[in-house]
Amino acid sequence: MGIRFCLWAVFLALVFVGCADSPNSDTDYLIYMQVVGTPEAFTGRTIMIEDQILGPRTQRIIGDRVVDELEATVTLCTQDREKFLNHPVLIKVLEGEEVIRKQSINRVACKYSPTEAGNTEYNSVYLEIDGSIDAEFGNSTRVDTSCYPPSYGLSCINDPDF
Repeated sequence: MGIRFCLWAVFLALVFVGCADSPNSDTDYLIYMQVVGTPEAFTGRTIMIEDQILGPRTQRIIGDRVVDELEATVTLCTQDREKFLNHPVLIKVLEGEEVIRKQSINRVACKYSPTEAGNTEYNSVYLEIDGSIDAEFGNSTRVDTSCYPPSYGLSCINDPDF
């Protein structure tokens, strides 16, 4: 676990440092999509978000303890505000080469923000043991979504994803 955690921490540091230096922070829109679930839910499966394979999965750390869940995160980027607010994110769950679940996630945090929508949205959905995805934002305690304020200042590192 220690090596995975260190690699994940280095990856996050590179993302945030790279984003902070980008000149396009006013025109870039980011979506963080995280999939969490028990180790059994991830075992033998590959998770794809918008055709990007998630990985590496890591144990979740809450405060001083490690909980019995795993997580995998991908960052999607666009320079089109309309797409950022309205584009559903496609998640596929594969066992081997076979797609066992395919679900479009309708994101809501920035689209329905009571204040001016920001340029960064965080979403966490839950992978069930049977491979289904809980993405009932507002109705489930296992999922989360939030919209960061307009001045958050992160931007795309590479070319837009959608």
